[in-house]
Amino acid sequence: MGRSLKLHPHFERVPGSPRHAFLRSEPDQILELTPDALVVLERFATPARVDEVLPGASAEMLAFIETLVELELLVGPELQPPPYGWEAPLQPMFRLPVWPNVLPGSSPPIVVLGARFDDATSSAYPRGARDGPTALRRAGSSFPLRVRVGVEAAGLPHVELGERMLVGAVMADAGDLVTDPGCAWPVFAAALEARMRLLGERARCLLLGGDHSVTLPALRALAEVHPGGFGVLHFDAHGDLGPVDEPATVTHANVMRHALALPQVAKLVQVGVRGFQALPPERDAYRRFTAADVERDPESIVAAVDPQLPWYVSVDVDVLDPSVAPGTGAPEPDGLRLRQLREALRACLLGRRVVGADLVECHDQPGDRLTGRVGAQIVLELADLMDRGRP
Repeated sequence: MGRSLKLHPHFERVPGSPRHAFLRSEPDQILELTPDALVVLERFATPARVDEVLPGASAEMLAFIETLVELELLVGPELQPPPYGWEAPLQPMFRLPVWPNVLPGSSPPIVVLGARFDDATSSAYPRGARDGPTALRRAGSSFPLRVRVGVEAAGLPHVELGERMLVGAVMADAGDLVTDPGCAWPVFAAALEARMRLLGERARCLLLGGDHSVTLPALRALAEVHPGGFGVLHFDAHGDLGPVDEPATVTHANVMRHALALPQVAKLVQVGVRGFQALPPERDAYRRFTAADVERDPESIVAAVDPQLPWYVSVDVDVLDPSVAPGTGAPEPDGLRLRQLREALRACLLGRRVVGADLVECHDQPGDRLTGRVGAQIVLELADLMDRGRP
């Protein structure tokens, strides 16, 4: 066998295991390898000809090499890795177990998944949302759930609510989709959608952005699970309904226009919009409430959230006032306080079925510890509402 081969660029050993490995592009496919197989793979860490690495190899060994090629563990030297990969969390959210190492539960677990992508941010705004999952996980370590998750009598006590959150919940952290700078949105979206579709067969996903474009692949994946339709409850300072120059163009500023085009999105309810922006007229499938409406007419917001529909919740951190969460790319004054957001979420979603959620547009800015901590509390709130709305 005179051809050259190399170890797949996304090959990675499972930490703590001498026999298991995976490809970062397909992290759910764990392979159990013999010590001899690992030795052979290590010899192809750099491109090399088989007859040079294994001179005089037996027919049995050559057949084994072919098996490694079929498994795509050994590839041709011309293969370039895709501009993305999956990384296990170095610091799991809330110190949760790493997926799929979760305790059994009576309902599908809630899995935290990061999307470190901000290449769909419009040129008029600063990038930085790709660092959001890192900032949220770092702040989330202040709220350790690991010893409590899966224990029916436990939970995280909340002073203001006067009750425990996430009692009996089963949660895990599935790590991050990490993209190379300049990764095209369709490539990123296909990878995230495939991962969320796979996770959706066994769990409910809580996504950490990333710019707001990460919401669309999540909705597409959810559409396969809920073909009968679902609603999207969207908390944001902006409508994100900007014009679509080309059908395939997705940005953080037009993601909800694309969402409304999905046949399975039966209703979009936006809360917290404010400032100067052009928004389309309201209709049955689209309702809009300003930040002022949250205070003066909360009943109308709750009434718009149809209890017969399952709901996906998307929270852009800029729905909050910049004094509460300064670390974002498009801050708008006169936003909500954290308490107002929490109360609105609970008023709208208690008694509803929450089938997925995300928090997006958090930036990891130097010296800003507030946004991450506020964001971690929002993630806790979303997880609790997902758990209370479990099937």
